[in-house]
Amino acid sequence: MELRRCFLDQETELHAASGLRTMPAAAPHAGVETAVTHALDLPEALCPVSKNPRAGSRLVISYAPASGRCLEVYHLRALLKRFVGGYPGSDCGTYPAERNMEGTVQLVARMCADALGVPVFARADLVLDAGGQTVVCTAHPRNATAADTDAGAQSAKPGGVCPFALLRSDEARAEAETDAFFARQGAAERTN
Repeated sequence: MELRRCFLDQETELHAASGLRTMPAAAPHAGVETAVTHALDLPEALCPVSKNPRAGSRLVISYAPASGRCLEVYHLRALLKRFVGGYPGSDCGTYPAERNMEGTVQLVARMCADALGVPVFARADLVLDAGGQTVVCTAHPRNATAADTDAGAQSAKPGGVCPFALLRSDEARAEAETDAFFARQGAAERTN
């Protein structure tokens, strides 16, 4: 796959504990605040007991690439596949075993935050055999001090807008999209 080779040829960095790779973020243009969002389909049967979530479940990871790094999406997708049937925990003990949906979303967000060195927002819209569920969380990198996290999330950038504020301002739109998503799922179930 030519596109994948192109990304992997760039200067990528491996976060050993999570297995995630990061790559250089595009340099921002003057006066432009940037937020990066990755939207991925979740693998089915992450939970070893209920075999949830079902097809159509999505995970959205958002962050401001203040560290100058972005997540490499192929490794992010590979990380999600490691959670199918329950996550056994990392070999080095940095990340615990996890088998429930809420914990999975939190742990993936934590792994991304640790790899990037910046706070990460995660939102999972889950299709379950008994309905739907939305999980939203914010993870802060382990190596960041409270002052770093506060500065990254709260400080105004040139132009007066923080990328995190941009992400939060989309919350109402995301909520409406989630409601519409589950309404479509419910309509599809009623027609079957």
